[in-house]
Amino acid sequence: MNTVIAWIVTIIVSVAPVGRPQFHPDAKETTEETTDRYNAIANDLASVVYDQNEKPLFSGPNGRAKTAQVMLAIMNYESSFRRDVDFGLGKFGRGDGGRSWCMMQVLLGQPEKNGKTRQRIYVQPNGRMGYTTDPAKGWGGEELVSDRKACFRAALSVLRDSFQACANNELKDRLSLYASGKCQGNGGEQASRIRMGLAMHWMKTRAPEFSDAEALGWLNPPPPEEPTLTNIIMPASTWRFPTSGATSAVLISF
Repeated sequence: MNTVIAWIVTIIVSVAPVGRPQFHPDAKETTEETTDRYNAIANDLASVVYDQNEKPLFSGPNGRAKTAQVMLAIMNYESSFRRDVDFGLGKFGRGDGGRSWCMMQVLLGQPEKNGKTRQRIYVQPNGRMGYTTDPAKGWGGEELVSDRKACFRAALSVLRDSFQACANNELKDRLSLYASGKCQGNGGEQASRIRMGLAMHWMKTRAPEFSDAEALGWLNPPPPEEPTLTNIIMPASTWRFPTSGATSAVLISF
């Protein structure tokens, strides 16, 4: 297993052990299904957080790893990594009265009769979140539960907004906008402190043994080199010249 994926799975299992009892029918799954799903969550999260086009929440050599830990802490408190929330299944698969979607609980409203939300979220060129009703733009709630990477990209844009809007808050309070819509009041500080508290604990106790630069190299390998004339011509030591005859052709052994 990829080192980055293994590191993320270890964090998930520390708060949501494989085989734990589930009481909601749509949350139940076999241990094998849980293991596969946790690996898929880790892979999708790594694909987004270690995407060079995505701006992390933190700077420094482990800024992307810290960003992943914040997102994992939010997932823990918002979804407990349950199958029904992951896939938007059943009565308890969405929060806030059915208005919040996917494991990051992105607030987009209730679905309409066609099963889709009217409001959609998209990532602006500057990396900040935007909302629209244009069905050709961004993602609706139903797409956030059908495409986990879309869930993570949308949520990361909201987190960037929260960190920027609440930049004057202490670090532990910078999720206030994400949690309540305001940097002060509405109970956002308390919700932020719970989630950031877990993330900051992981930053101290579960720091990765690799840097962001190493992870980016593992997860984004350079494309294979295209064949060129210089790298397909055989070295001169392999050339064979005719020793007799009228022809002047050069024969190259392959």
